[in-house]
Amino acid sequence: MITSARAAGGSARTVRRSNTTQSNSPGLPSGVPELLRDGQAAHGAAVVVRALPRRGDEPRRAVVASRKVGGAVARNRAKRRLREAMRAAGISPDVDVVVIARGAALSVPMPQLTAELRALAGRLEEKLAVAAKGAQ
Repeated sequence: MITSARAAGGSARTVRRSNTTQSNSPGLPSGVPELLRDGQAAHGAAVVVRALPRRGDEPRRAVVASRKVGGAVARNRAKRRLREAMRAAGISPDVDVVVIARGAALSVPMPQLTAELRALAGRLEEKLAVAAKGAQ
């Protein structure tokens, strides 16, 4: 909806108002905001990995790249590389995982990216196992 302030006797500035409410995380698949907010985190040079124990029938996997990584082409390339690294890393199906790309995800060689992702995922699986024992 567009309203004009001039019609109300004001200046010629046009104000655009949306009829829809905006979510806190537009464009993210369901469950990802929960993982970003509540998940255990492990930080690496090329990626940040967040994980929670699996809560559904199937493990949830997501790859996120912000505009800090670069333009649309760079973000998509980073996400493609990270999806392939996730497949190769063999992350446990018992956890829901979000992988957040950093700028280095574009320049790190693929074997190194896979090794970093594998190490971070292993560290998170240990953290989650310890947290689960402490909760019992």
